[in-house]
Amino acid sequence: MITPIKKMVRKILTEERRRSLAIRLLGGKFFIGKKESGSHHSTTVEELVRLSPHNRPVQNMLAHLPHVQPEYLSSDWFWAETYYPLYSLLSRALQPKSIVEIGSLQGFSLISMLNGAPSVKKALWVDNELYLPNSNQMCYENIHSFYRTFHPHVTIPDLKFHHQSWDLLRYIHAGTFDLIHIDGEHTYEGKLRDLMVCSSLRPKYIILDDYANTANHEAIHYWAMSMKRDYAVVNTFERGLAFFDFTREQKGLSLLKKHHIPVKEIIRCTE
Repeated sequence: MITPIKKMVRKILTEERRRSLAIRLLGGKFFIGKKESGSHHSTTVEELVRLSPHNRPVQNMLAHLPHVQPEYLSSDWFWAETYYPLYSLLSRALQPKSIVEIGSLQGFSLISMLNGAPSVKKALWVDNELYLPNSNQMCYENIHSFYRTFHPHVTIPDLKFHHQSWDLLRYIHAGTFDLIHIDGEHTYEGKLRDLMVCSSLRPKYIILDDYANTANHEAIHYWAMSMKRDYAVVNTFERGLAFFDFTREQKGLSLLKKHHIPVKEIIRCTE
């Protein structure tokens, strides 16, 4: 039963303000009258295929990949509307032709980005396999399964993987990469190393997961201040995503707004 107080709160507060309030009061796991988790866990492959590509919940597609850790399927963050769906929205807004990712594991965030931008021609990723043995091969097989099942008429991008972020330096003279996602080592030194390597690849955009992690936050902010780069913080499920725009036109933020991607704040490092 919805109490009159809840009705009044819902009327006064916007959806974004309700979420912000819930994160502060309840740790981000519950919203007022609504749990932040998926509602279609039992959706079958056949039901998903019948939907138009833009209406297929990406979490449900990920759940049908051949390599998914069982504990993920019972996790709120896996089904959250403000996690993997935001990766699809970001790539749909930015429309990259090439994607680089550090810290892929079984490839869920990478596949979410590929889902939003069928025009991607090249995808590189890095995983040292310390957390999950053979994760690079799992990621490769998950990507192929995703395209065969849900995008059978789309050409699978050129796929390559490496075990260390330093290996990406071989691509310095390979041209500009459109979108780089960093979700690797969650230490101050590791995050700075990944930022230095990835910025040398002349990207258009860099996004970094787990901004709320103290070591990540400090490393990202220090690097941004040193390089005099403003960045945005996007609301994701309990984590936060830092967004850097390296394009000359700096249109990234307007694209985020146009596609209703929830930007929490802009951090000014050029003033």
